[in-house]
This record gives sequence, C-alpha cells and structure tokens, in this order.
Amino acid sequence: HRLITAEQARAMAACGEKAPEGAVLTPLAREILWVEGNCDRGAGALGPAFPMYAGSAAVSWEGLSVFLTHGHRYGPHNPPPIGAAQVLLSGHTHIPSWQWVGDLFCANPGSVSLPRGGSPHSCLLYEDGLFRWLTLEGETFHWEVLPPPSKENILSD
Repeated sequence: HRLITAEQARAMAACGEKAPEGAVLTPLAREILWVEGNCDRGAGALGPAFPMYAGSAAVSWEGLSVFLTHGHRYGPHNPPPIGAAQVLLSGHTHIPSWQWVGDLFCANPGSVSLPRGGSPHSCLLYEDGLFRWLTLEGETFHWEVLPPPSKENILSD
C-alpha cells in the first residue's frame, strides 16, 4: 500500500489469486482492475469489495494495448490471438518474468504475497513505455523499455 502511494500509481491491476493478496490490498480494492485466477472460485468469490473480470480483460495504458489475464489459460506458452494486444500481463507462476513472443511483450509481476522460485515479493510498474519490476521495498530489480506504439498495432478502445 505504501509503495503504491509512493509511486503515485494512477491505475492498478492484479492478475488473479486475490485470496492471499486481498487482505493486503483491501483498502484499495475498488481502485484495482482484478482479473480472476484459477484459485479465485468465480469472479465474485471475494464479494462486492473486489470487483473482477472473469478470465481476462483488454485495456489501454497510454496508447498501449494490454491483455490482462491470470496466466493459467493464456501466457507466453499460449498467447492470446495475434493482434489482441501489444502486451500480455499475467501472473499464475508467482515468478517475475519478461520475454518477447514475436511482437507480443509478455510480463509477469511476480507476487505481492506468495512469491515462488526464490523471487522477492514484487510488483510491476508501467509508466511512459517503461516496465519496472520492484520489490515491495521499492527497489527496481529489472526494467524493460518498450518501443512506442505504432498506429498499425494500436487497438481501438
């Protein structure tokens, strides 16, 4: 919560499995774009305080088309249909990751509450074409700069 305030986040997204992270993020629940994960037991599982999309959501951030999903259906191994987005943001593994699959940038923020594979408790910040992976103490441990979106690959809102 302090990191979100310190970074002056304008928008927040969570890629599934809210049960463990829900307690940490409850004060901000209505401000977060929640995407249902494989352990959430239905889009309304945590009640009206946690409005969430079932399965996936397509959003636009600063002209960049982003496909948000938990990662158990879509991920770098099984990307969404070609042209669905410029960025695939998913969770599921609880391990921070970044890679290109063709023209699709795939990012996993890791986990705020249950990191795996020796990774730190982490989150992902996006601003002005820059993705930054941060520890909850605010330390950047990886960053990626995306090329500016071209007119041919921007989805209409």
